[in-house]
Amino acid sequence: MENPQRNAQLGYIKSIPDDMNGLFAEWYERTKDIGKDSKDGDNHYCLVCDGIMRKREKSESEIEEEWEQNKMRIAFLIKDQNQGKKGPWNDDARNWLIPKDTDDTPKKKRQKTRNWNVSSRFLKNIAQTIWGITNSKPEPDELMPNTGIYTHFKDIQKSFREEPFALIECKKQGGKASIDDNTLSDYLETYKDLLYREFDILKPHIFVCTNERIYEFVQKYLTKDGTQITQVPSLENREKYEASVTLHCPSKSVILCSYHPSARMSYEEFYDGVVKHYHAFVKSDYYKDFFK
Repeated sequence: MENPQRNAQLGYIKSIPDDMNGLFAEWYERTKDIGKDSKDGDNHYCLVCDGIMRKREKSESEIEEEWEQNKMRIAFLIKDQNQGKKGPWNDDARNWLIPKDTDDTPKKKRQKTRNWNVSSRFLKNIAQTIWGITNSKPEPDELMPNTGIYTHFKDIQKSFREEPFALIECKKQGGKASIDDNTLSDYLETYKDLLYREFDILKPHIFVCTNERIYEFVQKYLTKDGTQITQVPSLENREKYEASVTLHCPSKSVILCSYHPSARMSYEEFYDGVVKHYHAFVKSDYYKDFFK
């Protein structure tokens, strides 16, 4: 790797990032070997590194321990980072919520404050989904409806700041405002073994897939040993299956198909597009076996 500090922005979360950093280094080498992505002004390929989000006032070891002990490890699988016309640049998505010495302009510092306060549409949809999933229980009246995203914002903000979660850019090379499904599928296939390894390292319990191709990719990852995907009975008609949610029972994994968090739709529609389908799982017979 030409310049690991520049191109992988290596950071350490105890044992997990020792594996993750080696993974990102391999990602860079493969990107360089393929040679079809843009370089920055210094002739380096750029990666968006990712994983468990770092939090303020928490050490690296505390973050990893919380993740490992959490019974609902939620990972949001994004297509790629929108770097617009100014890209490409290196980024470490794990640092989006914490101040860094490299935040050397007022704009960067304001952005970190906005992120921590859950001010953007992208992060607000993620925060509301985390809150809805972690607080929905099978007992009567304990499913979190979409009305709660307005009446419980302080709780949502607290959950976002305290609950461990991961962001995974399925295409580590920066992108534009959109990426077509065929291009995404090409990157998923080209880097499949590396993305599989990232899943193996992080071991999420709940995959929130923000694209149908990613949803199918995760199902293939979980069933690569010949096991099967399980459908969830519909909440509205028990003779049918719920859309946008499937299970992998051997690994006790929940796979959800979501809109992209930046999608131009109401917060209620995005929330229901994930959490309402998750509620079908919560009310199913599988829930008690997954999350006792």
